[in-house]
Order: sequence, then structure tokens, then C-alpha cells
Amino acid sequence: MKKITIGVVFVFLCAVLLQASPWTQKDERLFREAKILIFDEAWEEALEKLEELLEDYPDSSLFAKSLFYKATCLKELGGNEVESLQTYKEYLRINGQNSSLTEEAETSIIDLALLLFEKGRAFYLREVEDRLLSEINVIRYYAAFEMSYIENKDIAVRAVPILQRVLQEEKDERLRDRAKIALLRIDPEIVKDLEQEEPREFNVRVLKFSVHKIGKKEPEFFISIPWSLADLIFSIIPEQSRNSMKKQGVDIDRIVADLTKLKGKVFEIRDDEEGIVIKIWLE
Repeated sequence: MKKITIGVVFVFLCAVLLQASPWTQKDERLFREAKILIFDEAWEEALEKLEELLEDYPDSSLFAKSLFYKATCLKELGGNEVESLQTYKEYLRINGQNSSLTEEAETSIIDLALLLFEKGRAFYLREVEDRLLSEINVIRYYAAFEMSYIENKDIAVRAVPILQRVLQEEKDERLRDRAKIALLRIDPEIVKDLEQEEPREFNVRVLKFSVHKIGKKEPEFFISIPWSLADLIFSIIPEQSRNSMKKQGVDIDRIVADLTKLKGKVFEIRDDEEGIVIKIWLE
């Protein structure tokens, strides 16, 4: 009797698995095709694939990620700010969240909410203010930085407590510089008051560049920049430009990180075709 029961169960499971297999393959294929279309910035075609997946396979393990990418397609197409924002929020409410996608969803909600606010839909400012209270630093700081651009200073000033905390608590100089610039946008007097409270720093770090012709000791070009200013310049390079430079073998984030950790070490970039050597170091 037990053998018969086990056999029946086995056959039943095989039938279920065989029946489910094409479904699983179909949702994976739709998701894969959508990702390729997203890479090619074919937003409308990608959206169609994702909507088919979401409608036909609500139990798919790819459902949550599909919601995220649907929201992204809507955002990129433009004119769908409300639907995109709500789709990001739906993604955040369900299981299967990915930490990096969660941060991107939250920052996208901030961008969309501010865009709607600028269009006169004041209600959406609450989405940004709620994220000033986030437990995740990246989200809290981003909300404060973006609120500093609001022309109505009575509203922008609500970001000041977060920006002040960045200056007081963060060790990352790039974050501190961004917070200082944001505060200057809101009210320069706030920065003056903070500078009067802070002790002066006498050991100023300096970033140095030199360009040499191969075989010559004296540089053809030399520049020395305070590290706080150089680091700020690095930090505002757009993500698209960073990715383009990375494809050419220049990783800005890695260079900045290595310079910070290895003070005094000279980094050399040699270009034999141009016959030059570029040297970068921090003193």
C-alpha cells in the first residue's frame, strides 16, 4: 500500500513539474528579452514584455524585479510619473526585494515626487519628506541633497537637519562637501555659522597631476589642487560619463579610493602612442 501511495505521489509530482516547466521558461524568457530591450533603451517594447509577464505569471519568482523594471520603463518614457512612482512603491511593498534595487527604487521615487511637485502637485512632496526619515543613509542623504534645489526656501530648509548631521558625523569628505554645497544653496549663513564652530584644519591634503614626455624628467604640465576641491569634482562626474570612462580602462571611483587609502603613492598612466606619462598623487 505504501509503495502504491509513494508511486502515485511521484507520478503526480512529475506531472506538476512537467506542466509547470514551460511556464517557468516563458516567464524567464520574457524577463530576459525585456532586460535586453532595456539595455538598448527600447522602453516601450520592454514595457510590453514586462506587462505580459506580470499579467500572466503573478506567482513568478521574477515578479518583483519585473515590477521594478516596469517602473523604470515608465519613468524613462516620460509623462507617466504617477504610475511609475506607484509601481516603485508596489515593488517596495512586496517580497523579493534586492538591496541595490531597493535603493534605486527609493531614489527614483524622490526624483519623480520632486518632478510632480514642480508641476504643481504639492501632495507628492510628502514622499520626499518621508525619505528624510529613512534608516538607510543613502536614501536619507539623497532626499536632503535633492530638496536643497527647491526654490521655495521655506520648504528647502526642511532638509537642513540632515545636511548638518552629514557635516557633523560623516567622515567621507565627498559627502561633507556635497552637504556644504547643499546648505549654501539653501542659506549661506548656515554654513558660516558651522565654519565658526569647526576647528581649523592645518594639514590640507593636495592632489597633484604631472604630464611628462617619455624619457624626460621635467614635466610638460603640472597642476596642484586642494583635495577637497578635487574630490568634489570627481564626485559630480555623471554616472554615464563614469561608465564610459570605465570602458576605456579608467575607473574614477577606484582611483579616488586608492588615492585616499594610499596617500603619497604615485599612480602612473603611460601612453606610448602619445609618448607621455601621466602621474597622479596625493600629499
